[in-house]
Amino acid sequence: MYSNARWIPLTHDGGGNHMGLDFDPDAGGAEGQMISFGADEDTKYLLARTFDDFVAKALEWIQQSRWNDGDLQSMADDGFAPPAILRSISG
Repeated sequence: MYSNARWIPLTHDGGGNHMGLDFDPDAGGAEGQMISFGADEDTKYLLARTFDDFVAKALEWIQQSRWNDGDLQSMADDGFAPPAILRSISG
């Protein structure tokens, strides 16, 4: 499924992919969890179990970020990089 009326996008990568709130979770999920979804996201990924967890991870990433040849990179980078879609919930 490309989109769902109960998935609320909060970010985008310019290519039709989003990070957003999930109010229609799959089995084992919870309302309000953060997921990735969109045109290139055949598999939906759990980004964080809550919005608060997502914000905490984003703040950690930003606090540890430095510019490197025009790209923003972070020592906390595990795939969580604006506008990239986070592929895991490790950490």
